[in-house]
This record gives sequence, C-alpha cells and structure tokens, in this order.
Amino acid sequence: MSEMVLEMLPPQPISRLELAVLARTGEPIACPTCKGPMHATTIHGVALDRCARHGIWCDAGELQRALERVADPKRAPPLVPLAPARKRSATSPPVELAFRIETPGEMVQELRLSEEIIKLGRTSSASVRLTGANRMHAIIDAMAPDAVWLIDLGSSTGTYLNGTRITKARLRTGDRIVIGSSTIEVSIASKRS
Repeated sequence: MSEMVLEMLPPQPISRLELAVLARTGEPIACPTCKGPMHATTIHGVALDRCARHGIWCDAGELQRALERVADPKRAPPLVPLAPARKRSATSPPVELAFRIETPGEMVQELRLSEEIIKLGRTSSASVRLTGANRMHAIIDAMAPDAVWLIDLGSSTGTYLNGTRITKARLRTGDRIVIGSSTIEVSIASKRS
C-alpha cells in the first residue's frame, strides 16, 4: 500500500505511510488468506483491516476513499517524517554487488550494481526484476562491504537465504537468495575507483 501511494504522489522526499492501530469492538475479522485475526488500522479516518502476514485488506470503496484523503491538500499527509539521510563514511568505498540470477525457462542474468538500496521485485522501479516475485518483494541495504543486509518486505511467498526463510539477514559473498522460482547468487566487493 505504501509503495502504491508513494508512486502516485509527486516526486518529493517523503517516507512510508504510518498506519494507526484502532481499538476494535467485537471479534476481529479473519484474514482471507491465512484465516488469522486481522487488526484494525486507519488512514485519515478510513478504517482498514491489516493482517501481519498478508498486509492490508480493503472493503469496497475503502482504498479509493483513503487515496482521496491522502491526496487532499487541506489535510496533513499521514506520513512518518524522514530520518536524516545516512551518509557513507569517506573512508568506506562504495559497495558493488554482482548478481547471477537463474530462473527456469529464462536466460541466466548477470548484473553488477553499486546502489545503496537495491529493490528486488517485479515492479518496473525494481533494480533486480524477478518474475514470480511480489511487486516490491525485498530490498538489499548496501551501505558498506561488511554491512550488506537482505530485508524481506512482508512478501506473501517469502525470501530465502541459503535455504532459510528470513525477514532480515546479513549477506555475504557466495550466499544464495531464492525469491519465487529465481535463485540469485551474490558477490560483494568494494567498488574500485
């Protein structure tokens, strides 16, 4: 939901939506996917239901009302203030990541990227586009060669590192990431000037 709203807003430095938890009276509504209890949340007074595993569920008209209220210039945006931008240390060289991506039925892909945040998913804004992944499936936070993190973004099918499902884990050269039917082998190095 946050990614969709951010793509609809004009380009400016903003961050993710902050959802407020509501006190619900009566029994919680069951998630249509896992049947677990959902928790009430709201965006500018539009009540929504959220499953911790599967995200936000909107009833008829709720998404449209929430987006209209988010876009209303008379209302303060329901956004978390930006944290100060992280800066790479002058002594820390940029990180270069090399990916070897194998997907059944497709040619093997090889990519080299030097971005601090690498998006993995099937959306057009992803640095590493993968079929069979969620739109925004996971990110790699690559601030320094010894601090490269793989973070799952609450994907429905999960992100696996060396055979183990993760939410956040440190990446090292030789690690194998599995997202959907794609297997990604990672190499990490300091970028040469």
